[in-house]
Amino acid sequence: MSSAEPKVLWEPTAERIEQASLTRFARWVASARGLDVTGSYAELWQWSVDDVDGFWAAIWEFFAVDASAPYEAVLGARDMPGAEWFPGARLSYAEHVFRGKPDSALALQHASELRQLDWMTWGELRDMTARIATGLRFLGVEAGDRVVAYIPNIPEATAAFLACASIGARLIAFTSGRSRVLPASTNIVSAVAWASISAPAQLPTAAEAHNVAAVLRPRTLVPSFMMTPAPRKPMPETT
Repeated sequence: MSSAEPKVLWEPTAERIEQASLTRFARWVASARGLDVTGSYAELWQWSVDDVDGFWAAIWEFFAVDASAPYEAVLGARDMPGAEWFPGARLSYAEHVFRGKPDSALALQHASELRQLDWMTWGELRDMTARIATGLRFLGVEAGDRVVAYIPNIPEATAAFLACASIGARLIAFTSGRSRVLPASTNIVSAVAWASISAPAQLPTAAEAHNVAAVLRPRTLVPSFMMTPAPRKPMPETT
């Protein structure tokens, strides 16, 4: 075995390092916490493992996590597995995803066997998420419910996940095949709804839908909204 130093394949430029969120965070820690971890990544990493509570409390504050109810402690339980993070806190994941995102800026780029390369802005993703959330609420979905979606890996799946998160529901998504359902069946048998959210060109066949419903056996609700792929449009700004 050679003892030569491994070849470095890539290094960030000084400009990229200067603009990195990690750099800003380290400087903020030095200023706000009086702890100088700006010397190297190793110093910052070492602090993160030596003072887990202090590190994650700093992350929460630096990124201005907006919670309707504050956390009582960083770690309520330290068992692994089973660690309990930020007990008592209540917040919206979807709200934080969309926070500060201009409507005209690029959110997603996507392509599939049935769709050419296309893109979606933050405004479009926000609008689709709101429409799905409204439809799910109309169908009776509430916080704590599980929504099972027969949906391929397309932008609508992202919007469906964010819509469920905005309600406080869980989304369990799969693409096809009975075998993809069975491992999750014990967790979703008490689900209140099965939502099939997909583009018209990618809807499940009747036989596939029957198999899904037969395995899940929850109250089956068919959403009254469908997403139709929009015509290709000019690519938005990436800022």
